[in-house]
Amino acid sequence: MTSFEAIRKLFSEELGIPESKITLESKVIGDLGADSINMIEIASVIEEKYSVEIPEEMLSNMKALTVGEIVSAIDELKG
Repeated sequence: MTSFEAIRKLFSEELGIPESKITLESKVIGDLGADSINMIEIASVIEEKYSVEIPEEMLSNMKALTVGEIVSAIDELKG
């Protein structure tokens, strides 16, 4: 499973939307309808699943990012 597939599945489960609606270009707030509470929950799952710590500035900007930008950032954090 690629990073995108794993993140797409996570967003699908957390937001209750079909995976087919989630693309790399999807905006987390505008396209997927996530809110701040969703983002905190998703960030927590990402940190636990990938054993990474998401920097505070990324957390505060996560809702403005696309799924692709989040996947890239997680890949960077994983090293």
